[in-house]
Amino acid sequence: VLNTSTGSVILEVGPSPPTRVEAYVDALKDVLVVNISSPTPIDVSVVAELLRPKPFSRQPLYHCRPYNVSADFYLNDSGGVIGWAHANVRSDYTTSILEALNLESLKGSITDRIANRSTAATWRFGTSMIATLSVGELKTSEPSRDFSMVIGVATSEQGLDPAVAESKRLIAEYNSMTAIEKHMQWWAQFWNRSWIEITGPRAGEVNSKSALHRYLQGIQSREPIPIKFNGMLFTAQREEVDYN
Repeated sequence: VLNTSTGSVILEVGPSPPTRVEAYVDALKDVLVVNISSPTPIDVSVVAELLRPKPFSRQPLYHCRPYNVSADFYLNDSGGVIGWAHANVRSDYTTSILEALNLESLKGSITDRIANRSTAATWRFGTSMIATLSVGELKTSEPSRDFSMVIGVATSEQGLDPAVAESKRLIAEYNSMTAIEKHMQWWAQFWNRSWIEITGPRAGEVNSKSALHRYLQGIQSREPIPIKFNGMLFTAQREEVDYN
């Protein structure tokens, strides 16, 4: 269940009373929070899945030439902490674009903000975790009724080390008890800052679509970064967007 009023997703698993899983991205911090509560003690396994396990080359539509994409990798899988990262290793994207545009003369005179761009995500758990035989996986050391974790995500244009350090700082300094209050306040202010009165036979449908689009804007825009262009902002039901 998506709770747009607080930007959270709630899953209930099993017979009544069910095991409850709540996840949300903090409205003010680059942190993902996951809380699990169960009527009986349960074991929990956590796996960090690499989206790009191998390096590859890609040539998207409307690009003149392919570009190289480096592989994701695990940061560590011991000590109760786990994480993954993606680092651009000698990215040639900007260079290839300049060559395609016959602007080779600009090489070295402009800052390549992509060449060393790196992203790291680090997990911190509220209960004791132990490593399994699988790389990138941890499990609880003993069954528990309550389980929580926070994931700090950071990106740096200066390489991998600053991104990893920032992701670890985020989870080390994050206080879920005080942060949730500010998170709830942000969403309350977001929804209460303006209203649209809708009437007519399709008012309910229009209202739900409007609220969904507004929610998408809320989760995509964070100061000082402007909202990303996304076709979802202009369509409510169509399975395939046709910008023409």
